[in-house]
Amino acid sequence: MILSSDLIKALESAYRVFADAPAPKTLEASPPRDAEAIHRMLTGRPLAAIANADIGPYAGWAITTVGTGRDYQHFLPRILELAVNDPSWMGAAPVAIASRLEMAGWRTWPAHQQTAVSAVFTAAFSWTLEIQIQDPHDWLAGIALIGGATEEARQAWRVSESLAAAQGLASFVIDWRSAEQDGEAAPPFWTDVPNPERSRTRAWLLSDETIAQLRRSVLAFGQDEAWLVPQALDAL
Repeated sequence: MILSSDLIKALESAYRVFADAPAPKTLEASPPRDAEAIHRMLTGRPLAAIANADIGPYAGWAITTVGTGRDYQHFLPRILELAVNDPSWMGAAPVAIASRLEMAGWRTWPAHQQTAVSAVFTAAFSWTLEIQIQDPHDWLAGIALIGGATEEARQAWRVSESLAAAQGLASFVIDWRSAEQDGEAAPPFWTDVPNPERSRTRAWLLSDETIAQLRRSVLAFGQDEAWLVPQALDAL
């Protein structure tokens, strides 16, 4: 998978600034979990070398049934990396990470660690506007939940002329309209975003500006490449 240079730098920075967060000597876990086995699996090799198949389950269990916020702090750089290279794991979704950060009390962490986390979220969002791997709105929801600069992110999306940005925008429109038809306030990942931010995002998304942006993308790429766009325009 090809990551952007900004995202690579942000992940590398996260590994550096969290290097002083110590690995847990033991792990607490609920009875169904084998705490000792999980601990061996996660600490038997350097942090960056932990396999996806090992860090992935822990990312979903962290704090809720395995370990503490301090443990999560140590493993976070590897979980952030997992979120961009193998996001199929439950705990690797941006909103899941944002939720765990809240549980871990991350706003009490050193400022440089908080900055590093925010930088990864921002760089990952920007990367999704360049390459059709993940939906940009997943990372935008994560940015909203960690209190990041969503207005700047939305503006970057608005002016992007890439196919990935167009397809991602179309997907977001379709998901939001589908959720509303089902009686939901917002699509998955967005229901936990505070209402003021959710309302601003909805107004931005379901706007004349979005219609114009999607129409430009059809002219630029054609309906075969921008295949989601006609469906989104119908929904608008």
